[in-house]
Amino acid sequence: DAVVYNQFEQPAVAAEVPRLLQDVHAFFASMPEIAASLAGANKRITNILKKSDVQPATAVNPNLLPEPAERELHQSLLAVAPRADELFNERQYAASLRELAALRTPVDAFFDSVMVNVENDELRANRLALLAREAVCHAQAGADVVAPSDMMDGRVAAIRAALDGAGYAHVPIVSY
Repeated sequence: DAVVYNQFEQPAVAAEVPRLLQDVHAFFASMPEIAASLAGANKRITNILKKSDVQPATAVNPNLLPEPAERELHQSLLAVAPRADELFNERQYAASLRELAALRTPVDAFFDSVMVNVENDELRANRLALLAREAVCHAQAGADVVAPSDMMDGRVAAIRAALDGAGYAHVPIVSY
């Protein structure tokens, strides 16, 4: 999978790239275990979304979260995402990443105890929506692209819809 930065047409954003990279590097240096865990979760989420043969639901339905770990992840995302986004928009990149670090435990618990690709399509679609929401959260903190390695089964459309719905129409999707 690839990472691309496609906001250079906005000079103010392009000027921030060195500072953003410096803050990301500082975050990884100061919290290597947490940073590695979040990066691993991001990779795992992207892989699950791109390999799924079921479209994610357009929004997470809290009534279709039977497992405690998925309910906890959903609640954590609702609590963390607004503040992480606010900090990123204020160009406080390291602080935004520290906010996202609070997701480490619920993300790890989710992957330890929840099977995403279950037989029930409605439940699977809801779990995929939860993971898509996590991907949007990463975009809000400055992740630049979702890069599935294929274009099958409407995956790109589902990811595009999630990003667009969250106000991230400018975040590109590179599919190859």
